[in-house]
Amino acid sequence: MAEAASERRKVAPRLLMRAMNAVPQMVLRSPLHGLMSGKTLLLEFTGRRSGRRYVTPMSYVCVGDEILMSTGAPWWRNLAGGVPVGMRVRGEIRSGVAEAVADEEGAAEVLKTILHQYPEYRRFVGVAVDEDGRLDEETILGAVRKGRVGIRVRLNGAA
Repeated sequence: MAEAASERRKVAPRLLMRAMNAVPQMVLRSPLHGLMSGKTLLLEFTGRRSGRRYVTPMSYVCVGDEILMSTGAPWWRNLAGGVPVGMRVRGEIRSGVAEAVADEEGAAEVLKTILHQYPEYRRFVGVAVDEDGRLDEETILGAVRKGRVGIRVRLNGAA
């Protein structure tokens, strides 16, 4: 009985996330992608164990020939060790190799880089700024310690 209730609690958030992701996916695949594609891309990857293909909208920043993202969701483990991914970025289909950056120092550095280019992202990850408007290092580390990781994608065809 308790096991069934536990399973229902797991299914409800999955269904909610699927519904919430449907709108950005539709927009990012449409001619209206410009409404969102400056800050949001679609990331496609394959589940390690299931072999199932997943697509999820992600906030991102470009740094040279890399795309940086961050997540607190457990699916990042599918990217451990570097795996091929597909992306829809600014209306274009791109491919690359994604690697999860899970060590504390590396994940914090990825998150800081994202926040410098996309300051509004701090609302989503709970990072504060000090009285001078600088990122608060402790809240960045706090986000990482709560499970936030960086994702670094090296684009194919980049120099």
